[in-house]
Amino acid sequence: MGMTIDEAIRYYEDKNVVLTEEEALANTIVINIMHKYQKIAQILDDCDLEAWEVLERIRKVVEDGTN
Repeated sequence: MGMTIDEAIRYYEDKNVVLTEEEALANTIVINIMHKYQKIAQILDDCDLEAWEVLERIRKVVEDGTN
């Protein structure tokens, strides 16, 4: 577990090998999950938000990736 999220995203985005359709789909899913994790971490770090705002933003990230 020595890789940061940013390093992991670059690793999966920069793969210079030919992937099967299933591997490419798995890579896309992994990258999307890591991006959502980063967005949620940013929301939790925002100390100016009320609890309901934090929950609403997290809900949006989980549902569609926005915040």
